[in-house]
Amino acid sequence: MAGKDNDTIKFVARIMVQVALCVVIAVTFMAYLETLWMKAEIKREAKELRKLKKELNEIRNRPLPTSGSV
Repeated sequence: MAGKDNDTIKFVARIMVQVALCVVIAVTFMAYLETLWMKAEIKREAKELRKLKKELNEIRNRPLPTSGSV
């Protein structure tokens, strides 16, 4: 009888370890996907900032209109 209880405890412990391992793997994978998403988001933001910087430089370098040409 004691051997049966010991086997059951070992089985339950093994299942708990496997579930914990699956949870760790799932959380790690989700963090990895979020990192990839954030990396892509940063690239998009950098591209937009470069575009805005270029537009700002074009506006700054534009010659001022003279008052006689109106």
